Amino acid sequence: MGSTTTGSDATAIAAPSRPEQTRRTSARLLARVVCSLPDLLVSALAGFALPAMVLLLAGRFSPGWVFPLGLIGAALAVAACGLSPGPADRRAVLYTLIAIGLALVWLVVNSFYSAENLFAHRDPATYNLAGRWLMDHAGLHIPAQAGLFGSPPDASLGSAGFGRSAPTELYAQGNHLLPALLAVAGWMFGTGALLKANVAFGALALFVFFGLARRVVDAPLALLAMVVFGVSMPLIFVSRDTYSEPLALLFLTGGLSLLHRAVESGRVRDFALAGFVLATSVPARIDSNVSLLAVLITAAAFPAFASAATRRIAAARALALVGGAVVPTLIGWLDVSRLSFGYYRDERHHIVPIFYVGYALLVVLPLVVLISWHPRVRSWFTSPGVVRRLPWVAGVLILGGFAFLASRPLWMVTRGRFNEVVVDLQRQAGDAADGARTYNEQTVHWLAQYLGWPVVVLGAVGYVLLLRRSLRTGSLATIGTITVGLAMSALYLWSSEVTPDQPWAMRRFVPVVLPVLIIAATYTLCVLLRQSARTIRVAAVILAVAAVAVPAAVTAPMATAREEVPQLAQVNRICGKVGANGAVLEVEPSAQTSYAQTIRSYCNVPSMALIGASPAELAQVRTAVASHQRVLYLLSTDVSKIRFAAGATPSEPFSEVRTTRWPSVLHHPPTGVEHEQVAVYLATVRADGLAVPVTP
Repeated sequence: MGSTTTGSDATAIAAPSRPEQTRRTSARLLARVVCSLPDLLVSALAGFALPAMVLLLAGRFSPGWVFPLGLIGAALAVAACGLSPGPADRRAVLYTLIAIGLALVWLVVNSFYSAENLFAHRDPATYNLAGRWLMDHAGLHIPAQAGLFGSPPDASLGSAGFGRSAPTELYAQGNHLLPALLAVAGWMFGTGALLKANVAFGALALFVFFGLARRVVDAPLALLAMVVFGVSMPLIFVSRDTYSEPLALLFLTGGLSLLHRAVESGRVRDFALAGFVLATSVPARIDSNVSLLAVLITAAAFPAFASAATRRIAAARALALVGGAVVPTLIGWLDVSRLSFGYYRDERHHIVPIFYVGYALLVVLPLVVLISWHPRVRSWFTSPGVVRRLPWVAGVLILGGFAFLASRPLWMVTRGRFNEVVVDLQRQAGDAADGARTYNEQTVHWLAQYLGWPVVVLGAVGYVLLLRRSLRTGSLATIGTITVGLAMSALYLWSSEVTPDQPWAMRRFVPVVLPVLIIAATYTLCVLLRQSARTIRVAAVILAVAAVAVPAAVTAPMATAREEVPQLAQVNRICGKVGANGAVLEVEPSAQTSYAQTIRSYCNVPSMALIGASPAELAQVRTAVASHQRVLYLLSTDVSKIRFAAGATPSEPFSEVRTTRWPSVLHHPPTGVEHEQVAVYLATVRADGLAVPVTP
């Protein structure tokens, strides 16, 4: 007689499986979280950044406001992002974990070589000094405090990167999202972290770049693309110092990845989030607006290619993409026009036309979409002949344009406005002086100098193959990446709009041109590896090795270069001597250019320049400063520019350091660091206006 199982027995047998089912559910959820991390992290940072920038514009930039509102913004952005649709298999989790490991290794290694660019001469110091200022102040309306020095008529208030926006106020040039986030890092971990924060942004951008690449190519090749980009000198150069390009790269590649996901999911909110993240690059760099013009064109593609039954939802998706970009773009414009008055005034002729083009596209593109919906146009566009020929036409245009740009050194010499820096570079290189040369005909060769010709050629072919795939399959998932990549490549390869010294000039290509070119190159490798012929697959493997080896070899001579170290120790020494009750007067041009804002930001004391001040003038300034219960200090990099009392001329500077610097070269990537002796003389002033040296 067979036995039977009662209901209670069945419950007892089934009960042990519930914890196991819970563990499996938790494991699946954790796997989805891991695979969604590139999207979640960039969304969180964008959500944090927007309220931070609003508070900066409002003059309420302080930890008590930024952290709670920023975290709320980050939480909302993460909630809007959610997890990527569909399950995550072990393979996807494994490659994502490898990417996380690579990003962390990249972060640790490059953090040892972060810059200490405290003496202003180019953009990185401006961002750094603005960030350090924000650690102690609620806004970027920097008081000049000329009255504290007695308002001498020949006084100079500005310095490199910091000009006058009002008689009593200074501004930091450029956009200010990077300084704001640097200040947040400084609040959390101190000034040392502020100087290393951009390496963290570079590492995060590299991980988010992997998130975009894996949506275009297989995950192993996405890791290859990540390694190629990670060992390239341009990314290392802009991340170790405080350049704004890594932040722009982070939001642009993250936004393109989210746009790819939005097309696949079809969710309107995903399109809005993609537009929001893409546009958060605008408060980081004003030229990110140009990338958004390409995004506008991309938005028009969705309703233009939609069938009659899906046009309404396609239009809603396009409007969501554009609408999500509106607020961050507005914040970026308010930032540069309100908090960087002089910079906006000087660059307005470049900035305003971008917005005019955007307005024109908002009018023209809907008309183009309506025309594309006409039955005759639709019939012609979807006819077999057009569908068959269009990829070939697009391929000829892309490869023809690439060949045209690459051949320019053979038959073209580009010129523009006179630039004294170019003359200095030409003298160093032994070339004939021609300050009007822009060297824009060399731009494709610049890419090859850093990445190698295999990557550049594979990238050009990859664009054709990606566009061909999109047109033949009717998939618009990669259309945003292709459009933005081609548009920005065409623009900056035609005219880089940058002083042509290396590696400075290559920073222009970091946010879009280089990453999308590398992804396109890896897609070509993907196609080759899928071929049946063994010879082709072997050639693809050799090309993949070269894609890593060439940029790594180019970077190797500068792998341990560290910019402007040990400037922090020298500045801390100056600040320690000046103290909280000091006031610093620079008395020669080099000191004013390099140190005026450094003293304000790092020492948190008033600073001004009075070039060639006489003892009588210094005596008056000393009296004015003393009336505010402060001690006047003179600062100079040239001992002969200070009038010392008889017998008091110092035999050695107050501080002297030997700094390292990436060199500026004209025709090739740098191959070794430069060194510079930086001497600082510090003195107090007697009642008669003569100086007394401050000893080390």
